[in-house]
Amino acid sequence: MSSDILYTDSEISSSPSAFSTRFAYDSDWVAANNSINTSLIFKHNLKCIPYPLCLFFSPDQEAVYPLIWNYYGPNAGNPVSIKLDQTKVTLSIGSGIPLHGYFDPQTGGWTYWRSGFFRVTIPSQ
Repeated sequence: MSSDILYTDSEISSSPSAFSTRFAYDSDWVAANNSINTSLIFKHNLKCIPYPLCLFFSPDQEAVYPLIWNYYGPNAGNPVSIKLDQTKVTLSIGSGIPLHGYFDPQTGGWTYWRSGFFRVTIPSQ
């Protein structure tokens, strides 16, 4: 099965995807990697716990994967945990755990990224 797994690093696409401009908060893309345990902190300063909250991963700022965050497993991907408060969103990144994994049902193989970009958006209420 290990032959069905591809580990890869990321780089910015020459054609990044556009996002709506109608958000109360949009972090834009923040670079990340899984080389050490770390926290990515997104300061929103909305003075309330944001809900709903939209999290995205992208290996290149063009292909975008929404983070539904209900698939458990050490290979499922980061963030390991998500913390919200009235001024910030914190994503806890675990060392050695892929930033994200994508399963291709046509090939039966997985692609995992060691580096890439996270984005947090909070819709206007």
